[in-house]
Parts: sequence; C-alpha cells; structure tokens
Amino acid sequence: MYLSIAGGVRDLALLEARTEKLGELLADVMEQTVSMVEKKQARTYQEIERDLAAAVRNINLLISISLYTHVNL
Repeated sequence: MYLSIAGGVRDLALLEARTEKLGELLADVMEQTVSMVEKKQARTYQEIERDLAAAVRNINLLISISLYTHVNL
C-alpha cells in the first residue's frame, strides 16, 4: 500500500510541476492578450469604423482572388 501512495504523490508532484511550467509558458501570451483587449476597448468609434472597413476590403480582396483562381484553373 505504501508504494501505491508514494507513486500517487510522485505523480501528483509531476502534474503540479508540469502545470506550473505551462503557466509560466503561457504568462506572456496571457499578458499580451490582456493588453490587446484593453487596447481594443479604448478605441474610438472612428478607429473601430476604420478597422472594420479595412477588414471588409481584405475579405473582398480574398473573395476576388478566390473567384479569379477558380475561373482560371
């Protein structure tokens, strides 16, 4: 029975170490995400309109390229 408890403790310690390492690896990503969300929330109406218009232009360009590619195959 002692071996089973020791193995469980060892497994738990390994899981804890892996979880801590994952948290360290993701810390930078989480910081960048928070920063991006805060930046987007602070945008003015004009900035949001501008970004939306740019996104629409990009989508239209992708559609045009896709249609051109399919027609000319």
